[in-house]
Amino acid sequence: MRKPIVVWVKRDLEFNNPLVIEGFPGLGYIGRIVVDYIVEKLRAVEFARLYTPYFPQHVLVDAYGEAKLLKASFYHWLKPDDRQSIILVAGDSQAQTIEGQYKLASTILGFTRKLGARKILCVGGYEAYVDGRPKLYVAGTDPEIVGEAASIGLEVGRVGSPIVGLAGVILGIAKFYDMKGIAVLAETPGYYPDAIAAKEVILFVSKYIGVDIDVGDLDVYAARLSQALRGFEEVAEELRQLSESARIIDRGRLTYIS
Repeated sequence: MRKPIVVWVKRDLEFNNPLVIEGFPGLGYIGRIVVDYIVEKLRAVEFARLYTPYFPQHVLVDAYGEAKLLKASFYHWLKPDDRQSIILVAGDSQAQTIEGQYKLASTILGFTRKLGARKILCVGGYEAYVDGRPKLYVAGTDPEIVGEAASIGLEVGRVGSPIVGLAGVILGIAKFYDMKGIAVLAETPGYYPDAIAAKEVILFVSKYIGVDIDVGDLDVYAARLSQALRGFEEVAEELRQLSESARIIDRGRLTYIS
């Protein structure tokens, strides 16, 4: 396998003006938490899988001992009111190289565009100190689509702020596939699975697509997670300070190259 490939799992589906929602692991694991949770709550059906040599070079062993390649899964759900298709894309990992990110983004956009999609929503995290309820930021391919999201209560992304990873690349090249897109990013410290920030994104997605998504289970999960991680931030901060101290010491050393 030299390039990304898409393997169909289920073909007897009809796609009607699909909206794509993409979430891969990243800051706070938010993208993956959001899409996995929505897939479970809506009982979306997996219809295709994407494999690429740009994922990490290992397999995952399941409960039966079977070794499985890392992948991205495509799920389909049909809205009951207007029969619009929702395509959810969840990945096991980000691509490991710059070229890999572009090829992964191109494959996702190209595949979903052939299914009739014209719009993609990328979800993820925005590294920040969180004081209270996490804020949501939005950036997009054009002011109109950004304005739609901002009207639901999101803040427009800060000028000059980079969107790193797959979500940013998708926004950057979406226009080459005649698609529009937005990235919705929740504030998060970024160094642990942030269910609280993920909840805010899910609530936005619920409003954006006009579908009620029960977040009750996520509340319980978030409470357990917060309790389990109590003190984790303090430990992480100590580790960051130690790491910074080590870098300062290292910069003060004389080094020789021969």
